Amino acid sequence: MGVALKKVTLKAQSPRNAFYVLTLERITDGFPIRKASGANGRVYDREAWFRESLPDAEKLFGRILREKTNPNRKNPRKYVVESSEQIGSVLASP
Repeated sequence: MGVALKKVTLKAQSPRNAFYVLTLERITDGFPIRKASGANGRVYDREAWFRESLPDAEKLFGRILREKTNPNRKNPRKYVVESSEQIGSVLASP
């Protein structure tokens, strides 16, 4: 696991308290974007995407975040940002 650069926690107003955590990390070879989602405090799904450059990774991170928080999305589960943090530095070594 690398150095976390950004982390956003999304929460949905749903009967099971659905959540979605998106993290942008730096590792030696590039930048993974990891997501963990679940409900009632349990993670049911994990997924990761990899980008070699920080601009490409930030672009994907932003796109996923916009899609999940779009109030007009087709999915009935609407997420809102519960917390957002800029954690590490791109210059930090993994």
